[in-house]
Amino acid sequence: PVVIDEAAQCDPRFMRCTVGKLANSAQTASASKVPIGIVCQPMALDTDHEAPLDVVNFGSTGIVRCKKCRAYVNPFVSWVNNGRQWRCNVCGFVNDVPNSYFCQLDPETGERRDKQQRPELCKGSVELVAPGEYMVRPPQPPVFVFVIDVSAGAVAAGMLGVVAKTIRESLDGLPGAPRTQVAVITFDASVHFYNLKASLSQPQMVCVPDLADLFVPLPDDLLVNLAESRSVVEALLDALPAMHAASSPSSASALGPALTAAYRVMGHVGGKLCVFQAGLPNCGEAALKMRENPRVYGTEGERALLHAEPSGPGPDAVSWYETKAVEFSRLQICVELFVAAHTYADVATLGLLPKITAGQLYFYPGFKASHDGEKLSTELARALTRPTGFEAVMRVRCTRGLRVAAFRGNYYIRGHDLLALPNCTPESVFDLEIAHDDQPLTASVASIQASLLYTTSSGERRIRVHTMVAPVSGDVGAIAESASVDALCNVVAKRAVDVALKQGLEASRQKLQQLCVDVVGACRHAGQPGAAAPGAGGMPYARRPGAPAAPAAPGPNGQAQPPKLPESLQLLPLYTMALLKSAAFRGGADVRADERSYVLQKLDNMSPDQTRYFVYPRLFALHQLPAEAGKRSAATFAFPPPANLSAESVSSDGVYLLDDSLALAVWVGAAANPQLLEALFALDEAGEVALKPDPKDDSLLGRAWGIVEKLRETRPPTLAISVCREGDPTKQPAFFRHLVEDHANFAGGQFSYQEFMAHIQRHA
Repeated sequence: PVVIDEAAQCDPRFMRCTVGKLANSAQTASASKVPIGIVCQPMALDTDHEAPLDVVNFGSTGIVRCKKCRAYVNPFVSWVNNGRQWRCNVCGFVNDVPNSYFCQLDPETGERRDKQQRPELCKGSVELVAPGEYMVRPPQPPVFVFVIDVSAGAVAAGMLGVVAKTIRESLDGLPGAPRTQVAVITFDASVHFYNLKASLSQPQMVCVPDLADLFVPLPDDLLVNLAESRSVVEALLDALPAMHAASSPSSASALGPALTAAYRVMGHVGGKLCVFQAGLPNCGEAALKMRENPRVYGTEGERALLHAEPSGPGPDAVSWYETKAVEFSRLQICVELFVAAHTYADVATLGLLPKITAGQLYFYPGFKASHDGEKLSTELARALTRPTGFEAVMRVRCTRGLRVAAFRGNYYIRGHDLLALPNCTPESVFDLEIAHDDQPLTASVASIQASLLYTTSSGERRIRVHTMVAPVSGDVGAIAESASVDALCNVVAKRAVDVALKQGLEASRQKLQQLCVDVVGACRHAGQPGAAAPGAGGMPYARRPGAPAAPAAPGPNGQAQPPKLPESLQLLPLYTMALLKSAAFRGGADVRADERSYVLQKLDNMSPDQTRYFVYPRLFALHQLPAEAGKRSAATFAFPPPANLSAESVSSDGVYLLDDSLALAVWVGAAANPQLLEALFALDEAGEVALKPDPKDDSLLGRAWGIVEKLRETRPPTLAISVCREGDPTKQPAFFRHLVEDHANFAGGQFSYQEFMAHIQRHA
């Protein structure tokens, strides 16, 4: 058997494969039907502004890497000629060891004697100090440019006030001090620039109403050093809401000209461009038209709403926003887009800005500061202050015989395999589709290495290298047994996003269902034994800690029978059916075009830990919390046991908390105990029912908040809480659509879980 040093593998949160054993040939991979993919999150564990990895400086030796494939030296290379040469584990090429890097081998292990003293030789993830030849230009200071919609809708809904206040509160946390530079641009029917020169006592606004021939006034005083101009910047942020509320704001929104203005202000350095949009851009260059048409929902015409609006006639016309985003990427500008709109805003088109520039999309439908302000504020503060790698590029190398066939996520690709990432953050996630070349794998172990070249906020050029290896097998059953259902569902969902955009939602649902059928069929034909059969009504599914067991599928005699799946894939049919019923892929008019576009892009950027609960949400009964559940004073935090997602799990005398990775919903039964309601709920400032403030103790309310707090710690998006009372016609349908084990009346939801499992087994 192949022995792999697991301690030398990179942490699975950096790189995770759908299978623990890789097929030895394209034929074996095809027979197993389990897609091979890698989920790569290169900055996953950065919790502060320092990298969590060992930093290696090769100094005058120069970075040690393969002269043929350019892979970096790592724990899985082999040493030959008594340590004077090393064989690359990616391409097999034998490289000479530089004299200054030479070390003798241990005669018993064949490893270098200094292996444990060199992080690059004993750890799967390291950070290398990049020498001068890895820099196209000197590292640039971190730049933050804020482009803010100040139209009537933004002012009335309170978006402008929340944004200005949050930016001001986040100034101390912006990375890169004292080199950090900032600029502010606002827009409605005109574009407004602000002179923030340090010598001024108050900021000066310059309005440019000519959108057709936009010019940038005061080009040297718009982008300023934050440390030098701090008082002027703070004065502007304090004054912005009142300034535009008092000036009878226009309902017009000239986003296109404002983006062009930002392009000219920061194009020479790059940086982070934070864009705040409160409605459909409706004037000036790149104005968009109202495309939403509820009559096309559920038809082939819905697919057009998920694509960007082209800027001209003809089948080859591309969106202005796509062209601008490519230019931004070339200039190392990353767009963080915050859409807080009351009505349709064409998220499908605007979403190209963060997608191509490696940014993030944030969406607040029907935004009201009283309800959504906390979420916007928290997410904006996180976007501004989180650890960030600037001017980044990433490349992935695979063992000879394997190749990266496709990438998914937010990036722009240069050449055929270099991902351009103006910013890379802990939330940056990429899916790599791995395929076999024509020749079979000859090595017993396959290697995959991801390298991220980036600039730290302090101006250092670094190379972050993650290396993972996996044994190679020709046994279809062994490959299936080694699968990770969380990584598999993550990769499968992202491929279905591609299908939805290219071929439509119905095609994506068919693809998901067919893949499940294929995997079940392949496992059956491979003679997988499956779990031991329980008695009638038993639960044969593997139970992940903290996840409910899936119900058994009915057999031909009406008794529960386990499907012939290895334990690793027992949850695949349940998760597949749940994906079909998710907001990303289900049919019906209840998922509006903007929401669908947002969810598809968020799904395309989720880690496996996020998709786990997006696909199959967690449902907790707050009225039946076990004694230790939710206690923050306990040595180990305990979640309550989650319930199956079925209406049978919900009773009118209960209160339930639902977590779907994007939001939290509290459902309150009509017959719930009045004392329970008094303990948990009160009216908020807007007169709506909400959880009472966190008492920070171990009361029922405190433990409920403990659960909420713990859930929020593990999610990049802030989980907003909505409260739904039983019978509420506006909120209850959305809550019950998460109960995926039941019948539903939308396309993709016609099966209960038992019926879906029987359907899969019939067709496998």
